[in-house]
Amino acid sequence: MSVINRKRSSSNRTPHFVMPRVLRFRKTWLACAALFAVLLAQLLVVPSGVAAEPLDGNGGAPAMTRFWVFHPMYLVSDIYVYPVEYYVPETESVGLAAMEALINGMPEGTGYRFVSFPKTTKVLALNTEDGVCTVDLSSDILQANVGSSGEAALLEAIVCTLARAEKVDKVRVLVEGQHTETLAGHVDITGPLEPHWDRIYDGFEDSRQHWAGGSIMVLQSMDIMVGHAEDWTVRPDEELTRAQFVKMLAEVLELPYAEPDMPFSDMDTHWSRPYILRALAAGVIDAGDYDEDFRPDEVIPREEMAYLLVPAWEAYAEARPEIAYPEPSQVPVFSDEAEIDPKYVERVKECAALGLLTGYPEGGFGPKRGLTRGEAATVLTRLLGVSGSGTQLVVAIPRPGARQEEGPIVVLGSASAFEGTTNFRFRDREGEICFDDYTTSTHGMGFGAIGMSVDTSLLTGAPATLEVYLISMKDGSEFRRTEVPIRFDGAHGE
Repeated sequence: MSVINRKRSSSNRTPHFVMPRVLRFRKTWLACAALFAVLLAQLLVVPSGVAAEPLDGNGGAPAMTRFWVFHPMYLVSDIYVYPVEYYVPETESVGLAAMEALINGMPEGTGYRFVSFPKTTKVLALNTEDGVCTVDLSSDILQANVGSSGEAALLEAIVCTLARAEKVDKVRVLVEGQHTETLAGHVDITGPLEPHWDRIYDGFEDSRQHWAGGSIMVLQSMDIMVGHAEDWTVRPDEELTRAQFVKMLAEVLELPYAEPDMPFSDMDTHWSRPYILRALAAGVIDAGDYDEDFRPDEVIPREEMAYLLVPAWEAYAEARPEIAYPEPSQVPVFSDEAEIDPKYVERVKECAALGLLTGYPEGGFGPKRGLTRGEAATVLTRLLGVSGSGTQLVVAIPRPGARQEEGPIVVLGSASAFEGTTNFRFRDREGEICFDDYTTSTHGMGFGAIGMSVDTSLLTGAPATLEVYLISMKDGSEFRRTEVPIRFDGAHGE
């Protein structure tokens, strides 16, 4: 039986993002300076319930409570908890609201590798005494079929969520009022458990300061880009091999496992063999385009990458008609078109018009060049319909044009923001603001994960656009804005 308190690092540190932003940086540097001392003094004070700020042009917004929920995530690299800040109508029991949100989980179809709780699980009781929060769950929790790592992730999520909501150092888990040794047979829960803040998801260490770190973080969240197993680094400036690219395409397209005959003589023992077989069976790659060797460890040239990207995009877009991709641009003319293999020319142009893999500022496409892993991450997130790929603000959820029918509006992505402060708002079709607030990413210097869940009863109108943006510390101006069109069919706060 494993023990939940194993650690990935030597510290049990309180995460950067827990430091609250009691006041947002507004429009002038003087205002920022005047409030800085107040902000500093409140770094360790986390308000569980606050009133929504009055919105510009509106009489006011409903009173609300905000709290953090740490959703369990199980990736190839490790288990994590993914923090999402919730904005809900005012409630007195933050711990109960947070636990119910945790059990409800994230929406289906995000692509993120969240571990799900049995949805019928109920919180029977919740109380705090002598610095220990005790949560009593219904026996439905014992139906979690998640394996040892998944069970550990569920428990980490419970403990971190309640430790934050109830401001305690330890959490005890009961089932139907009784002590139990374990939830699913793997993790010892006989005593109170401590939160491990080092489990908070903050991506690959070597990509946080990289310009493509936001796109890389999104792909890691989906187990599309998993890093090198020997040290769990992503090496964003390393050129991408043919095997690595086809593997990621197979994951993006969620190709089923298959065992066709292997036509390539150099693939019998290669690590990518299962992915190449899946791609062959699905027609993503054609054995006729290669000779008897696939040369999996060769750097894949941009022209070949474009050749594979176009049909992959077509298949992905056809399966997800709700995504509103940008309109294709005019088909470009590249200065080095004569260097492109004739077999690849048309798809290279189409790929560039779709905005997936474009040319260089000097006018060429660079058909024989390779692509770094960071560059490839931006290409693949564009294929996925992720907004802001390759920028400081990457929004993976919602996808542009996605329909929001019921439940809260959930936003997932990554941001590189000073002290992690990330602003967001919703506008209606007339451009009026119907919700305006901020959150904090999981990393204050470089890219960190962001997550927000907004109860639609707090909206003062029907949202048509999500805007995620940063505020300049120099002059208070807005910059680096990422916009996402959304379709909203539910009720709102009007």
